[in-house]
Amino acid sequence: MPMENSTEVTEFILVGLTNGPKLLIPLFLIFSFIYLVTLTGNLGMMVLILLDSHLHSPMYFFLSNLSLVDFGYSTAVTPKVMAGLLIGDEVISYNACVIQFFFFVAFITVESFLLALMTYDRYVAVCKPLHYTSTMTTSVCVCLVMGCHICGFLNASIHTGNIFRLTFCRANNSTKVNEFRLLGLTDNPELQVFLFITFTLIYLTTLIGNLGMITLILLDSRLHTPMYIFLSNLSLVDCVYSSAVTPKVMAGFLTRNKVISYGGCAAQMFFFVAFASVDCFLLAVMAYDRHAAVCKPLHYTTTVTTSLCAQMAVGCYVWGFTESAIHTGFTFSLSFCRSNVVPHFFCDIPPILALSCSDIYINEIVLFILAAFNVCFALIIILTSYLFIFIAILRMRSAEGQKKAFSTCASHFTAV
Repeated sequence: MPMENSTEVTEFILVGLTNGPKLLIPLFLIFSFIYLVTLTGNLGMMVLILLDSHLHSPMYFFLSNLSLVDFGYSTAVTPKVMAGLLIGDEVISYNACVIQFFFFVAFITVESFLLALMTYDRYVAVCKPLHYTSTMTTSVCVCLVMGCHICGFLNASIHTGNIFRLTFCRANNSTKVNEFRLLGLTDNPELQVFLFITFTLIYLTTLIGNLGMITLILLDSRLHTPMYIFLSNLSLVDCVYSSAVTPKVMAGFLTRNKVISYGGCAAQMFFFVAFASVDCFLLAVMAYDRHAAVCKPLHYTTTVTTSLCAQMAVGCYVWGFTESAIHTGFTFSLSFCRSNVVPHFFCDIPPILALSCSDIYINEIVLFILAAFNVCFALIIILTSYLFIFIAILRMRSAEGQKKAFSTCASHFTAV
């Protein structure tokens, strides 16, 4: 389903505050008055602080910077608004929109940090007056203000870069993708029935096995140990990320309906990526647990406590869902205006990125960095843990002890 007829946006139309001709002049006068008061007040404040040596103190230094910032972000927006009210010119070029957005966000962010900084300055002045001059030195004040400006402009660069790398084609009569068509595994009707039966058996086996494992561990108090807690979490994760993909694939085989809604595709990607990441980190955590059990058996109960197990498991979920939110947010913030045919059997990140008509360079970099981190981190933990485990087992003199050590790692080693 090709959708290539899109027009690149070169300017934007600002709707403004009102289209009522009677309100335009009063609003222009009000904005002009407010802007002139802002300009006069802020510039006057800066000049006064600059000229009066009595005001060369940290508080007034921060105040002069606040005046400069207030002047900056007012000037980024107000003149264009006033021009629109006076002459009715509501068009702003693409580049001018980028510049306006950048400076407005930058100065707003700097102001936010400056206000926090001024609060800290007053705290030191009131609560630690004897140490004030040695704490809030000129170099410290300059560094703190520079930090505010760097954070502000860095924040503005990130937001501006992420927004204006997108393709703006909705207002130029192009078609917006609101659903995707999954290409699937095959279009052969005979193979589809066979694959449906195969996938159904695998999926049911996965569900029954994992849910059975969770139920067994939950009901048997003897299995309420760190190893089985992690194993039950691994079963839950396996069950969920299988369910994120398989039912839709099976429905496609059975009904030949391979269409998935835009929201459904985003949800499928989010849960698959989230639980796949959680699975990866749970395997690493389980490897550490087995290392503690085999290499330091006497300290095991004090090292791997219930609270530590809960913290590590929660950490895996938090990281998995955070990473998934980043990937899903970055992917579905792109514009899709070419084709809606996904060359895959589910909504994975690379095939969806390939359909976008926006620049996907940043998405690819983020995907590479996070995927590399996941794989490398998990592999390093698993391989290092098992290296120490095998060394510890080889040092054991008892064959019975070696057998017991191998058996305690069997479930995790099988999962890996």
